[in-house]
Amino acid sequence: RSNIVLLDGAGAGKTVSSYKIQELLSLETSREKVFGDKLPRVILRWEKRNLPETKSSNPTLKELLLADRSLEETVKKFHASIDKLVDYLLESKRLVILVDAYDELDVSQRDVLSSVHKNSNSQSQSALWIITGRDYAINRETGPQGLFSPVFRRLRIEPFSNELQNEYMDQALGKLTFKQQLFESLGSQGWRGCLVGFGKSGNAWQELLKLPHNLKTLAQLFENWKPGTPLPRFESP
Repeated sequence: RSNIVLLDGAGAGKTVSSYKIQELLSLETSREKVFGDKLPRVILRWEKRNLPETKSSNPTLKELLLADRSLEETVKKFHASIDKLVDYLLESKRLVILVDAYDELDVSQRDVLSSVHKNSNSQSQSALWIITGRDYAINRETGPQGLFSPVFRRLRIEPFSNELQNEYMDQALGKLTFKQQLFESLGSQGWRGCLVGFGKSGNAWQELLKLPHNLKTLAQLFENWKPGTPLPRFESP
């Protein structure tokens, strides 16, 4: 089992992927493949808005967990004190910590995560860490003393192929009220026929279309279309 850092550029789908990972780890079949057992895990999701705060500038993982308010519901469910719950999670190694958008964290928050790994190495190894972030922020912390040392496995998101682009857009446009009329209006060229200069500058468009965030934006712009009105047209920046 290795800690994972998921890095890529803006709009590549890191946050969406992190939510999907969170969903998969809640399923027995996925846990059996990842951990070798079906035992449930406690999955904590930390972002800039909710990273726990402590009075210490160099907290241990246990101190950070004790300050996490999201564990309060779990404490009530198991009728245990927060101290006992945290000790159990660390001892049983049934804790997953997902940190999304590392690049958006404040400097002080990044320092806290670094401190947790340096000052409580045995504790930090009791949890599976999954961290997402943009390339520049992750690469900045990949040196021998950086947070993302070899203990983290580096993964990137595979860009959307033409086939996946078509599948995504077909599903998105297929949910619209006037989907039948829209598909008829698009004709044989399909949604790509609305991309100005696509045939002449296909490569420039292709880079943009590889990112799911851009496809989502295109699909949303079709939502206001109504039969009898001109199809939307999109220009590459």
